[in-house]
Amino acid sequence: MLKFLQVIFILLPGLYLAQNSDSLKHLLTNADNDTLRCVLLEQLIEAEDDEKIWTGYNTQIKQIAERNLKSCRPNDLLYKSFNRYYADAFLNDAFLAQNQGNNISAFALYEKSLAISKKVNYLAGVANSLNGIGIMYNFQGNIPKALEYYHQCLKIQEQIGDKQGAAITLGNLGYLYSNQGNEAKSLESYFKSLALLKELNDKTGLARTYNNIGVRYGDSGDNDKALEYYNHGLTIYEQTGSRSGIALTLNNIGFIYFTQKKYKEALENFKKSLALREEIKDKEGMAYSLLNFARLYERQKDYSLALKYSLRSLELSRELGYPENIRRTADLLKKIYIAKSNYPKALEMFELTVKMKDSIDNIKTREATIKKQVEIDFEKKETEIKTLARAEKEKLELKANEDKKRQNIIIYSVIAGLIMMSFFLAYVFRSLQRNKKANKIISAQKKEVENQKHLVDEKQKEIVDSINYARRIQYSLLAHEEFLKKNTSDHFVLFKPKDIVSGDFYWAAEKNNRFYIAVCDSTGHGVPGAFMCLLNIGFLSEAINEKNIVEPNEVFDYVRERLISTISKEGKQDGFDGILLCYNRDTKNISYAAANNAPVIVQNGNIEFLAADKMPVGLGERKAGFSLFTIPANSHEILFLYTDGYADQFGGAKGKKFKYKPLNELLFSNYSLSTETQKIKLDDTFENWRGNLEQVDDVCILGIRF
Repeated sequence: MLKFLQVIFILLPGLYLAQNSDSLKHLLTNADNDTLRCVLLEQLIEAEDDEKIWTGYNTQIKQIAERNLKSCRPNDLLYKSFNRYYADAFLNDAFLAQNQGNNISAFALYEKSLAISKKVNYLAGVANSLNGIGIMYNFQGNIPKALEYYHQCLKIQEQIGDKQGAAITLGNLGYLYSNQGNEAKSLESYFKSLALLKELNDKTGLARTYNNIGVRYGDSGDNDKALEYYNHGLTIYEQTGSRSGIALTLNNIGFIYFTQKKYKEALENFKKSLALREEIKDKEGMAYSLLNFARLYERQKDYSLALKYSLRSLELSRELGYPENIRRTADLLKKIYIAKSNYPKALEMFELTVKMKDSIDNIKTREATIKKQVEIDFEKKETEIKTLARAEKEKLELKANEDKKRQNIIIYSVIAGLIMMSFFLAYVFRSLQRNKKANKIISAQKKEVENQKHLVDEKQKEIVDSINYARRIQYSLLAHEEFLKKNTSDHFVLFKPKDIVSGDFYWAAEKNNRFYIAVCDSTGHGVPGAFMCLLNIGFLSEAINEKNIVEPNEVFDYVRERLISTISKEGKQDGFDGILLCYNRDTKNISYAAANNAPVIVQNGNIEFLAADKMPVGLGERKAGFSLFTIPANSHEILFLYTDGYADQFGGAKGKKFKYKPLNELLFSNYSLSTETQKIKLDDTFENWRGNLEQVDDVCILGIRF
């Protein structure tokens, strides 16, 4: 049904999602009415993760709904049902556009779904559409608008009795109010969410909300209340056996005792928290716990123990690459070294504190710049649409006025001829004067329309010039030809962006006698895809060149965490699919990590499709770390890395997709040729297949020999 919702609204009972796809397809083939077909198609959408497949089911729902709505009357029983299916289908389209970075289309589709749902009083659909529009405003940073739409969504959820959805919305409101500094409204929202979660007996949600309330009370200085709610959360985490939740809550309780100068109780809770975090190998939590130990001992002037725990925390924080925790630990170490009269070390820690502060400021500036640019592009496009719509309206009004004037002239002429022939000449004279005046008005309006068209053309040129400049920036970050020649024995790159700028990219780096090469497909294409491309390249470079991460799978793990913490805080699944390959010049071995896309190898005259992890680099259903795969030295004749754009291109005599099997056969049939000839044959085959059809996605294929 609705791909973007956690809570699924079933329209008609009687069928179960447990049925597998094959049985659902069989039922669909034998369905004898359109209502049943829509129900089955919605369940197929819910069961399918591949957007290339579920979008086809979604299109069928829209076609069925449109066909039936043409023959249904507003008072027919089926009229409301098919409008509900129609509204849900547009919600799915909006989710897809949003997931691909096409925010303007997503906004328009949410509005369309909202209008259809309101027309038939489909309250669940109205709530879902309002939630989607709120997400779009939140993405733009327009918090007042986001709050407005979240409140409208919440009101409807309460009206229709959707307690789970209302609890989540209230939790989000609590978080937003907290960020705005409105602690009273934040607590009010959290307590309302808490009441609903108690009714639902949602233990995980209850424990999390108790902790959030404890944080709010702790920040406001009400330590007794903070301890009360932390202990409620701790009890539930102990019941459910959540060791990470227990460790987090114990650390929070210890910090409250620390602020109260109850150092014995604080130390007891910090020790329990650290022990659990060491058991579950939570390195981030261990770094925070060790820092709390150091703060406690520094407060007690036990500088030897404070130094011991501070250095352990700093070591872990550097290993994890967390600038903020490095800054905090270095600042504490500076105070400890001053107390121990070790001024050279104190100066070293002071310099590290300043360096980490600059690094944090640079990251925040880069994130703010990307977000602001997306907002500017959204506003520009919205202004363009409004300008064109206004010009079209003025054109229609002008034509209507002209038609009305001509009609009046005919009426007046007939009446004048019937009344008196003697007035004929005078009427003709007046008509000529009126026409002359009308012609002057029309000429002036025509000139104004031409001026407006010229202005629109200039603005369009400015936008295109800006995107072309962005293209030059993007291409400067891709792997240069000379750099690839230096690090490979032979290679080719077929790179064909769908638009001026691309979401696909190929990138390379060299570090400690290792050569890294990546071929990736960012979320979306065009301008949104290019922004994701720049962000992804930045995080890959940061992982290898700044964090000194060696193995490709650990690089992907790091980049995924950076993406989630940077742009996926509201559940957005932006990131990339791709392959990162590492060639070790010392051992001649190749290691790689693969997210959804898999490399292809030719060896001993055979083609082999290598393994890959079925998850993206970004927020997804799976949370496991990426696997490290290896290829022995000198075991291949050529390696191919590619994205999905070539295989997904429509064309040929029947306008179908090219698909992966013909692509791999094409690569295998030409692998013995020179790399330049392989590239030409791939490009010619693609263009001949595409013909006059539009290119549907960015294309990137890399062939490489070491």
